[in-house]
Amino acid sequence: MKHGKKTLYSRKIISLLAAVLSALLLSACGGAKTEGDQQTAEAAENAGQQELPEEDADAPESQTAQNGSGRPETEAAEADAAGTNAAGTAGAAENAGDETAGDETASNSLSAWLTEEGYLDLDSLHRINPDIYAWLDIPGTDISFPILQSAEDEYFYLSHNESKEADDGGCIYTEYFNRKDFSDPNTVIYGRNVDGRFALLHQFQDRDFFDANRTLNIYLEDRVLRYQIFAAYNYDDRHLIKIYDFWDKDIFSSYLETVFSQRAMDAYVDDSAEVTAEDKIITLSTGVTGQDDRRYLVQAVLVS
Repeated sequence: MKHGKKTLYSRKIISLLAAVLSALLLSACGGAKTEGDQQTAEAAENAGQQELPEEDADAPESQTAQNGSGRPETEAAEADAAGTNAAGTAGAAENAGDETAGDETASNSLSAWLTEEGYLDLDSLHRINPDIYAWLDIPGTDISFPILQSAEDEYFYLSHNESKEADDGGCIYTEYFNRKDFSDPNTVIYGRNVDGRFALLHQFQDRDFFDANRTLNIYLEDRVLRYQIFAAYNYDDRHLIKIYDFWDKDIFSSYLETVFSQRAMDAYVDDSAEVTAEDKIITLSTGVTGQDDRRYLVQAVLVS
């Protein structure tokens, strides 16, 4: 019996030691696993960071932190930027539409107002101002303007623009003494001596410019009248239509003689041009800086 009790006691001791040993082994394994998992997680995190583009890896922490929406701030910023760009694009499109609408009422580009046949689209221009009736254009220069005429006030467009708004620069116009079909012996077209208007005519005081720009076109609703510039010179401020009866052939002939007799240093006249009282001419008239009693004239004869 004593031997049996001793054996039983030995077995209990062994079992207890085995349990303790097993517990120690499990604890050691668990710690190793936890440390391994941590290393694995750190390795994965490092691998993920290495996969980022360099520009993102160098980004400030604030760009990669989480924002209130739960998205990284870089992602949120990109989304916000995309939204801003979309809004900007929409705004640009809207502004472009506004500019197009503005061009419809203010464009000085002749091509914008021509029909498919190459004539003046008066229907569209009349939506701006019914007093617009023709277009003056000198190819190769910046001289290209609608021509207006008031039926009531001969000086109205001296101080108003194409939209009938008060404007010290005025616009390019004829007085009601002239017909709108350019059938008069001499049609006088006026414009102020200011930038963007008929100050541009003074370019003809340069001989090279005069020689290089001799063609002048008048666009009407149903045809294009072509003229050849034959004279550019400084003259007095007399009102040509009121002073000369150009319908009188003798008076017209006498007037043309005075034109071809111009001899000032900055007066250029093409003596080879055949201009007679049977022809129809136009006279572009503007002021002369510092000389209120003078006018600068550029004249052209109808050729077709």
